[in-house]
Amino acid sequence: MELWPIEIVHPNAVRLDARDERDLQEHFERGTDDLLEASTRPMETSRARAKLMEFATRHDELLYVAIMTTRSPAMAQAKQACDTLPISLKTERKVRSLPKFEFQTQDSHQLFAGYAWIGAYAAIEMRANQWTLEQTKAAIENVGTNMSAYLVPGTLKTIRERAMRKGEKSVGFFGYALGTALDIKPVIACRNGLTNAVGRVRGWEHAINEVVRSVMDLIERGALIYPLVTVAYGGNLRDLLSIACVNQLDQMCRKNNVRLLRSMMSTTGIVNVGAGGFSIAICAKNTPYGDFSVLK
Repeated sequence: MELWPIEIVHPNAVRLDARDERDLQEHFERGTDDLLEASTRPMETSRARAKLMEFATRHDELLYVAIMTTRSPAMAQAKQACDTLPISLKTERKVRSLPKFEFQTQDSHQLFAGYAWIGAYAAIEMRANQWTLEQTKAAIENVGTNMSAYLVPGTLKTIRERAMRKGEKSVGFFGYALGTALDIKPVIACRNGLTNAVGRVRGWEHAINEVVRSVMDLIERGALIYPLVTVAYGGNLRDLLSIACVNQLDQMCRKNNVRLLRSMMSTTGIVNVGAGGFSIAICAKNTPYGDFSVLK
């Protein structure tokens, strides 16, 4: 597997989000205030082309699994980079008796822990079953229709600022002021490429508790389509150990032979939703928590 980086744009510099966990850990320890002034964007075409050529030296074929395309143009940029690969790459591979480099794309229709879930699922099953790219794409599309991911933001400030920049009204001033004053956290859900707040709970930990316990209920009832739960957190993972329901989720997953994968949220994620965000994802026909009819 390879990582396709996103560019983090600071006021005076541009760097790639390479998912360096040591760097992330150090960033959390010294604070993330500098990320409030940052934004994200796909790699520029020349850099994306260079990255793809680098990958082509190690692989004969690649499947690019993208974060939901309704929220990110990264997949379109990757396709453009592929279309502009130099003829010399094809010639070199032919001289070395290598097959034609094959590059395909697939929209995950997911964000945060949902995107991590799709990536983990594809890696596990592709390796276990020796799937072709076409078979992997079909499998991702199939499970994707039953994927549910949630985000409980640590703060509304970053989400509101990002929404205002994009001309969205998902967190209006009144809702922001009221939510901040009363510590009301929206529970944002994602399913089939649609997102919205499907619930609102007073208190960050209480909101996480509502979502996690709903997920645990589905696990206990054997309602998961695939035995995998992913969690992404915009902070030090040790901080999650202080939340009782997160520890109980770990125990329930072990008891029911469900794989639980936890990771720090990427810098890209923190730039867009702020530090302290908690995201969890599962694959099940039933949605564990909230009113999904409001998704748009």
